Amino acid sequence: MRGTPLSERDLRMLELLGKGDSSKAIAKKLGYRPGTTRVYLHDLYRKIGVPNKTSAVIWYFDKLKARTTGPVPEAAPAAGLSLEESVGDVAMRLDLFTALGAMSTLVGPFGRLWQVAARLKGASIDKATQERRAMSRQLWEALLRGDFAHGKRLFDSGGAGPLLIDSPADGVHLAALLLLGGYSNAAERVMVELARKQRRPMGPTAGDQELLAALRGIVNRADRDALVRVQRIAADTAKPPTRQTALAVLHYVCKSLDDRDGARRAAEGLWIEAEGCLQHLQAMGERPLYRDPTAAPAAPGTRSPGARRKELLSR
Repeated sequence: MRGTPLSERDLRMLELLGKGDSSKAIAKKLGYRPGTTRVYLHDLYRKIGVPNKTSAVIWYFDKLKARTTGPVPEAAPAAGLSLEESVGDVAMRLDLFTALGAMSTLVGPFGRLWQVAARLKGASIDKATQERRAMSRQLWEALLRGDFAHGKRLFDSGGAGPLLIDSPADGVHLAALLLLGGYSNAAERVMVELARKQRRPMGPTAGDQELLAALRGIVNRADRDALVRVQRIAADTAKPPTRQTALAVLHYVCKSLDDRDGARRAAEGLWIEAEGCLQHLQAMGERPLYRDPTAAPAAPGTRSPGARRKELLSR
C-alpha cells in the first residue's frame, strides 16, 4: 500500500500530528469519532510505510514538510553531515540503537554489569533466566530502535500475559513501546496490570509508574507538564534503570515534537550512562567490549583475570 497518493484528510492529519496533537485532539478538530480517527491514522501509516505515530511525524518533517518549504540548495545534504558528528547527531539521523552500537549492551535490563556480577558470584544461569534475559533485551533494543510495533506484535501474540507474570519490570518497556506507537488501548491494559504488581519484589517501581503516567499524558493529551516530568525523571541519577528508560523515551518524544536539541541531549545522556557502566567494569578489571585475539581460549571452569584480581584484592 506504500506509495498510495495521500488524500486531503491524510495531509491534514499529518499536519496536526506534526503540531503535536493527540489522536483525540485530531478527532475533535476533524469532526470524527476517536475510534474512526484511529482507523484513519493506521491507514495513513500504511500508506506512507511507517509503523506508528512517532515515525509518521518524522516522515512528515523529513519528506512532506521539506517539499513545502521551497527548493533545497544542492549543498544542503553535504552540509547536514557534521565533521564532528556526535552520538546525538547519529541518533537523529538513524536511531538510538545504531548510535550506541556495542555500548548498548552496557545499559538496560540484564546488561553487562548483571552478567559480570552473576559470574563473580558463581551463579548458574539456567534456561529460564536465559529466556527471560533474551525477551528483556529484545524489548529494550526495540525501544532503542524506535520499533514500537514490536510491542504490539508481542501484545497481539499473547506474550504480554506471561511477561507481566514473570517480569513485571519488563512490562514498563512494553507499555512504553505501546504508548509511543499510539496503541493506547493495549497500553492501558498493560498499565492496569502493572499497577496491580507494583508492590511485588520484581515489580515496577514508583518511578517507573510515574514515567508511564507522564508518557501517557504526552501521547494522549500533548501535556507539556508531563513532558517536564519525563525530563526530571531522565535527570535523576539516583535511579539508573528508570533514568535509562526515561532517556530513551525522551529521545523519541522530543524527536516527534521536532525538538531536535532535546532529542540529541537525551541520546547523549544515554551514552554517558553507558560510559559510566564501562568505567565501572574497567575498574573491576573487566574489558567487556572486546576479547584479546592473541589469548588462548580459557579452559572449562577457569576464572577470568578480573575475577582473579577481585579475589586477590579481597584478601
